[in-house]
Amino acid sequence: MKLVMAGWAICILGILPLSLTLSLMAGKGLQNIYILSFFVFSVFLTSFHNVFTRRQELHLWPQFGKMLLAMYVCIIGFAAHYLHHGIMYSGDIVHEPAASLYFSVVTWTTLGYGDFQPTEAVRGLAASQALLGTLFMPLLLAAFISVIKDKSGDNKKL
Repeated sequence: MKLVMAGWAICILGILPLSLTLSLMAGKGLQNIYILSFFVFSVFLTSFHNVFTRRQELHLWPQFGKMLLAMYVCIIGFAAHYLHHGIMYSGDIVHEPAASLYFSVVTWTTLGYGDFQPTEAVRGLAASQALLGTLFMPLLLAAFISVIKDKSGDNKKL
């Protein structure tokens, strides 16, 4: 049974993200990115909800794995859009996978180094990604802290 679960974990957390990354970076599947984003968002929120409401009956590590996978898929999905539409670097529009992924991560974490800028076509998309990153990261951290606090027995009410 554990071997089967390990196999599924490798598929879901390893092979699926890799194949999704390759297909999005190759430009295939961009038309379905909005549907994918909706499902990723719902998977993240469902897992977050499960951590807080069904903690006793569920294994928590798969829930955290789904949350991390959802964040990864969002970052890659946005990177695919930036690759397709281009981003600005020193006044030129570039369509490089590494630059698109870098810009996606920097936008997701709201660092904003300033070396790359969104083009007119993706400004709203970049703003949406920054808002999603600002929402997802604290929710994931809150779920981790809640579980750690619960496991340590520090549930005293103030």
